[in-house]
Amino acid sequence: MFSAGDVITVTVGKSNPRQDPGRKLEERNGQYYVRKVRSAGLFAKTPVIPGDKVLEVNGTDYHEFKTLNELKKVIKDEMRITIVVLRKDPDASESSASSVDYDALDPVTPDGVVRQEIEERD
Repeated sequence: MFSAGDVITVTVGKSNPRQDPGRKLEERNGQYYVRKVRSAGLFAKTPVIPGDKVLEVNGTDYHEFKTLNELKKVIKDEMRITIVVLRKDPDASESSASSVDYDALDPVTPDGVVRQEIEERD
């Protein structure tokens, strides 16, 4: 469906403020990645998978989050979450991928359409 280098935008909505989005994030070298997507969470039926690099959350670029906890707080507190991720090549090391300017890549979908938003509702 999606390939390494694809930029994916997903929007999900919570049915109540305490609902867990069902994804775990981690920080590596000042960048944020999806570590796990729970099968029962909001992100379960979206194309977001472990290893995806977080580029943006609710319109805020990942560079603007000073800590992982600050990023997690936005996801926890918001009722509607739009996340933009970069599909990483599972076989590439972080050092080999660092030469690519991911910010300059255009978001695409599997059929070549630029930036498709996928909305998931409870």
